[in-house]
Amino acid sequence: MIVSTPDILQVARRFREDAQYIPNPVDLSIFYPKPIRRGEKKKVLIASDSNWSVKGTDIAIKALSMVKNYVDVYIISHGRDFDKTWL
Repeated sequence: MIVSTPDILQVARRFREDAQYIPNPVDLSIFYPKPIRRGEKKKVLIASDSNWSVKGTDIAIKALSMVKNYVDVYIISHGRDFDKTWL
């Protein structure tokens, strides 16, 4: 088992003793947030399965609905609960 965030490695090792942490190989000199211009909305992409009981996408949707005047939200249309996902 491979995990991409170190904070879940101990949890993963409860299921597989040989679980390993391997960081995502992202070159931060190429991939970085560009500065937001005054008055420009921040952009949020939810790239996760819209299966609320597994991924908790509903929590992200509820939180983002509170700041929808300040952010543009994009959701990849995938998952069992996608039809319930809207802002």
